[in-house]
Amino acid sequence: MKFDEKGILLEDTKLGECTPSFAGVVIMNQSINGWSDWYDKDGKKLDTYRQVEKNEED
Repeated sequence: MKFDEKGILLEDTKLGECTPSFAGVVIMNQSINGWSDWYDKDGKKLDTYRQVEKNEED
């Protein structure tokens, strides 16, 4: 996997269906909370999307 100097992953990596936290274990080789530690290309935490889905269910 290729990363830039800021630690941003530079290539797509297919992991199949898994949680963001499991993806963190694979990519970072350490336990992380993927919902709060991963960001999209616009700088929003992934948890933002989980909250939107939860609100749509209510």
